[in-house]
Amino acid sequence: MKKIERLIVRSTVIFTKKPTGSWLTENEPYIVEANGGETVHFRNPVTGGGTYDQAWAIEQSEFTVSSKARENGQRYAVLTASNAAVAVERKGQGHAKG
Repeated sequence: MKKIERLIVRSTVIFTKKPTGSWLTENEPYIVEANGGETVHFRNPVTGGGTYDQAWAIEQSEFTVSSKARENGQRYAVLTASNAAVAVERKGQGHAKG
């Protein structure tokens, strides 16, 4: 399966290696807003900013997808993405949970 096919609308995606020339930020959550096959549109639920990337660039990137966000809707996707952003921020500040 091509990577682009895994990007289902309303899924939460976190790029560990962003696409070449992308405006996306590594290790920040994004919600897939549209996947037209040639381009994929993303929205950062924390900042509200949106962007898109070309399919060929996404194929060269590394990311994880939360399918649970798609199953449970937009509200769940925003909650998951917000929690992920907080976790990334904590990790960057050297805080450990536990």
